[in-house]
Amino acid sequence: MKITIQSAIACVAALMWMSVGCETGSGSTNVGGGNGTGADVDGDGDGDNDADGDSDGDSDSDGDSDSDSDGDSDSDGDSDSDSDSDSDGDSDSDSDADSDSDADTGTECAESNFEISGTVVDMLIVLDRSNSMMEGLPTLWQTMGNALKKVTSQMSGQINFGLMLFPAYPACVLSNPLTQCSASKGAYVAVGDPDAVSKISKALGLGGVGTCGGTPQAKTLNNARTYLKGLTDKHARYVLLATDGAPNCNASLDPSTCTCTSTDCGTDGENCLDDQSAYDAAAALNAAGYPVYVIGVGGSVDWQNVMNQIASEGGTNQYYPASDAAALATALKNITGEVVSCEFDIDWTKLPDGTSKDQALVNFYCKQDASEPSSPANVIGLDKGCAKGSGWDWVNSDKVKFCNGMCQKLKDGDCKLVTATFGCETIPVV
Repeated sequence: MKITIQSAIACVAALMWMSVGCETGSGSTNVGGGNGTGADVDGDGDGDNDADGDSDGDSDSDGDSDSDSDGDSDSDGDSDSDSDSDSDGDSDSDSDADSDSDADTGTECAESNFEISGTVVDMLIVLDRSNSMMEGLPTLWQTMGNALKKVTSQMSGQINFGLMLFPAYPACVLSNPLTQCSASKGAYVAVGDPDAVSKISKALGLGGVGTCGGTPQAKTLNNARTYLKGLTDKHARYVLLATDGAPNCNASLDPSTCTCTSTDCGTDGENCLDDQSAYDAAAALNAAGYPVYVIGVGGSVDWQNVMNQIASEGGTNQYYPASDAAALATALKNITGEVVSCEFDIDWTKLPDGTSKDQALVNFYCKQDASEPSSPANVIGLDKGCAKGSGWDWVNSDKVKFCNGMCQKLKDGDCKLVTATFGCETIPVV
């Protein structure tokens, strides 16, 4: 996700003033520059040795013991008791009553917005659009589409999504049997496209790409590996395979001896289960550094051993069965939660001029949107060593991490925006 950083030019503490009055009577004793004997040798009758008419021992007439005329006991020329040149009672040289030098009197950090990026990852959704996805009411295609639209929107700040379809669009044409097993050679929506969320939503919505043909899963996974290798960013990369059934579309298989993915293979090897090719493709993706997550809907339950084996070869152990919309939403949440990082880089060079770069003056806030103000109610406390598991901590001087409980909130989308202030003393976790 992107984190909005807010620079704090001032962190102002409230100042309590205390006035103390001293009443003197006829029996008062001289304090300060007097000669201690009560004798007045200067001729002014005040009991000290100067000629100013007061009893403080200096040469002015303000009643204090310094050499200026401001009435306090310092030598700075103002009327407070500190050593600076203003009269606000603190030790800085501005005109407010706090201990900083920013000349304001507020109790909040002054903020200006700008953004940095956390540790973003890439995820290519390899989506089954075969004819069997039209089963059910609502159809599997509608259920899958709605779930993917939601998760891509929710996690777009933390995951760069892309979309690859099988069979390919628009190559697969319902009226042409020869196109039913065409495999996509590139992404329909590119990973890292700034409009990826809206493009994916449009593709999966009414009037989008729709369904067509068979399940050329293995070929598409192999092409996904080639596509991911061609990306130039430095992000970690993952594949999310979403399908409703077993892979087929391998014309080299023998329909007389193979396992059929439908009731009858007939004379066409493309109706045979192409499981080994799918295992090999998933293993090759994992070996290249691109783990494969598998979600199965609808008829995939009949092929759960195949689905599990694809996930295992892809480095993610087992597939996620989703029998309904709620289970699908949970599966997608768990998968995206696994890949999302809760570490964020701070590029100090991008902070506005004048911003504090003191690590002891940084705070983070969990918000629902940019209009929500930073406050004690939404502050994320510093949790040193993540001992309490509910705040954040420094990884090093340029990176922070959110501890388990807070990390889960980020993954669940409970914090749609995280902001930071620089310049106020860091608040510890409660």
